[in-house]
Amino acid sequence: MTPLTRRGVLRGGTALGTLALASAVPVTAFARPSKATPQAAQQAAGSRFAGDPGSGKLYYGASVVASYGLSTLESQLKHKVGVHRGYFVPKSQKGLLQQVKDDHANGRLPSVSTKVPDTWGNMAAGKQDAWLRVLLTALAQAKKPVFLTLHHEPENDTGGNGMKPQDWRSMYDHAVVLAASVAPNVTMVPILMQFTFDPGSGRKPADWVPTTTKVFSTDCYNAWSQSNGLKWRSLGDKMSMTLPYANGRPIVLGEYGCRTDPKNPGLAAAWMRDAFDWCRTHNVVSMSYFNSYQHSRFGSWELDTERLNAMRTLITSPYSVSL
Repeated sequence: MTPLTRRGVLRGGTALGTLALASAVPVTAFARPSKATPQAAQQAAGSRFAGDPGSGKLYYGASVVASYGLSTLESQLKHKVGVHRGYFVPKSQKGLLQQVKDDHANGRLPSVSTKVPDTWGNMAAGKQDAWLRVLLTALAQAKKPVFLTLHHEPENDTGGNGMKPQDWRSMYDHAVVLAASVAPNVTMVPILMQFTFDPGSGRKPADWVPTTTKVFSTDCYNAWSQSNGLKWRSLGDKMSMTLPYANGRPIVLGEYGCRTDPKNPGLAAAWMRDAFDWCRTHNVVSMSYFNSYQHSRFGSWELDTERLNAMRTLITSPYSVSL
């Protein structure tokens, strides 16, 4: 199985491309469950989509670069990840299905992305339904829950006819209907860049966000590094810009990441813990760490000792679930 190499450059507070506290802070015990946020209060545990973990709980995991390997990460964590992200091209359905099979066998929620074999407009018009139906039919046979993303982080691939924001949005509207009839165990997950929701992007998020999917999804990186001069920002700070567009739906954090500051030991670990706590109290049902060095212009996102130790603790939280 060979996942698709992720393209793009992570910079400027976002993941651009298509294809992730000033002193030492010790790892602390998990906080008591907080009072439900307005969003969390609206949740109907277990009923929103296939595999719904319920209010205040989430699938916690990662994607991994092929040269590193998921087995290596799980060995270091001494625990199976709750969600496993994978990236594929249209002709690699066999590899995608193999990941789904392996993930299910190990209690993981597979969260798989694939590029599509045509323009978004043609996908929306049903001109590639044969391709999509084959994939959905195979995923239906898996029976267990699957997150499926068609062309994640699409913003930098806009172009001519059939490749406009509304075309990408319409592709999901169409796929939702087809998936409901062919593979009810599959949840369509439209992953956008968090930068799209930043006023500085100049984009109109409403042009991109599908309203018919059962979940809302984005990535979110703390893009600070020693070399880029960007501000250190919490995940909650950045995600606050996206919440209105979720419109009460469960949120899937398709990718997230943070770099270590060698001058501030413990800072990145604290960021990881804060990110987890923000997610579990803000209707996030899945979060996948982008554990990779690929296309990371300002420094790798790989889990070093500090961040790995934080994840090792968080993955055993009572709020972290598996299939």
